[in-house]
Amino acid sequence: MPGRIPHAAIVALVPLALAAASAGAVRAQTLVNGCPVGTVPVRCPGWSAPGINLQGADFAGADLSGANLEGANLAGADLQLADLHGANLAGANLASARLRRTNLERSGLDGANLAGANLWGAYLQGAALSGAILKGADLTGADLENADLSDADLTNAVARSANVEGAKLKGAKLGDAIWIDGSHCNGKSVGACLRFAPP
Repeated sequence: MPGRIPHAAIVALVPLALAAASAGAVRAQTLVNGCPVGTVPVRCPGWSAPGINLQGADFAGADLSGANLEGANLAGADLQLADLHGANLAGANLASARLRRTNLERSGLDGANLAGANLWGAYLQGAALSGAILKGADLTGADLENADLSDADLTNAVARSANVEGAKLKGAKLGDAIWIDGSHCNGKSVGACLRFAPP
């Protein structure tokens, strides 16, 4: 289509814009599929950029509600206080991303990599996290009401004070996790937190 940026160009442009911003240069509005990436905060509800490389990007306070970022690389990105409700992040790489108090209500995170991510106080009500990798993630105080965590890997995750009412945990690996009441799940915990037997 006329005026549409080819995907290869998108992938090439974004890291350059982000590198310039991080170097202290003036933040230019680099349009990527119609979204001014490089400005803070970003306002792009409904943005479609599946598979894009946004590693380490600054999206703090951004409006990315309903965005399609399936398979995107957001490793180490700052998404604190961002609005991603209803977004498609299936298969995305969010390893070590900062997602404190991020709105991920009803978002699609099936198969996403959230290993080591900071999800402190994040809103994940009704989110789809089936098969997601949450190893070592911090879910302290997160709201996971009615979220689908089936077959997710929460090994070594911290879920102290999280709300898991109505959450689906079938097949979820909870070995060595710190559970909602602060108890330590034993290494064989699957589908439920099995406490260590008293000595």
